[in-house]
Amino acid sequence: MNVVQPLGRDTVALEQAFIYPWPTKERFKEEFLQLQLSPDAYAIGQERLDPAALYDRLMDVGRDGSEVYSYTVQQQAEQSYYQGQLPPLNIFNPVAWAKFIDAVRNGSLKR
Repeated sequence: MNVVQPLGRDTVALEQAFIYPWPTKERFKEEFLQLQLSPDAYAIGQERLDPAALYDRLMDVGRDGSEVYSYTVQQQAEQSYYQGQLPPLNIFNPVAWAKFIDAVRNGSLKR
């Protein structure tokens, strides 16, 4: 005998919850103080939080699934926007010309 039970969506609002691996904040404080960290632990932590170092590590990791999906959908949208016609040329775009002239003045186009 097979029974088909249709499921419906329902939203349940939960109260805010904090989950800690320790039973109380006091217990966490006791165990944290028992670690006896060296005085230069703060300096090491600051070095690891350096924005340039974080950026370098982020570039090593690469894109995650949501970024790849967003990029792919954006590319598909751009392709379908000009479906059946040529995309516009930037030769008549004054903003593109201004960027080009600035690049020539700054020397960005030199090899």
